[in-house]
Amino acid sequence: MIVQDIFLTETAQDADIILPALCYMEKQGTFINIARQSFSIHPGKIIPKYLFSDGEIFKKIGEKIGVSLPNPPDLTMHSYVEKEKMEITIPKNQESAATKFISVFSKPLFNRAVRMKHNKHLSQMATIPPVRIHPEAAEELGISDGNMVSIKGEKGSMLCSLSYDSGIAKKVIVIPLGFPQDIPVQELQAYAMNGLPVEVEKI
Repeated sequence: MIVQDIFLTETAQDADIILPALCYMEKQGTFINIARQSFSIHPGKIIPKYLFSDGEIFKKIGEKIGVSLPNPPDLTMHSYVEKEKMEITIPKNQESAATKFISVFSKPLFNRAVRMKHNKHLSQMATIPPVRIHPEAAEELGISDGNMVSIKGEKGSMLCSLSYDSGIAKKVIVIPLGFPQDIPVQELQAYAMNGLPVEVEKI
């Protein structure tokens, strides 16, 4: 058994081989979310030269067994997304007359959730953001930038303003959290979970 962990856990103590790992504060690289957006992460401290990233560890193992792997800096999602132009698709059995989208819930830095209400200054800085979809997907539905739309989930529906965002996949809709009165996501589903299929219609 091979275990990779930052602690010598009970499982690690039973392992035949233990590989070290970096904690989240030490990692560097990129990751991609369901909306096809890639983000960079940077270490919060200087990493000693004797500590290696996951990519560096596997590259060194590969060298020992005669397998050539690309250098860790080449394994970036930024370049992958640009080359592959990843798309989100909806299963055919979930399609309907109104085009369905996969929802992604995102909380802006400044919002009007419970914690923000304790600071009136920060609460005043929170402007109501629109939901966002790809321009081509919106045009297929006859929706213009700034139109009001109806979003229907498995539980109910809500009305909100919509804006274009060419940086997300065509079958994805980004819905802001933290605005319960203006963007009542609780009307769509009991819990705001990424991947919820929703229908979008112009009103």
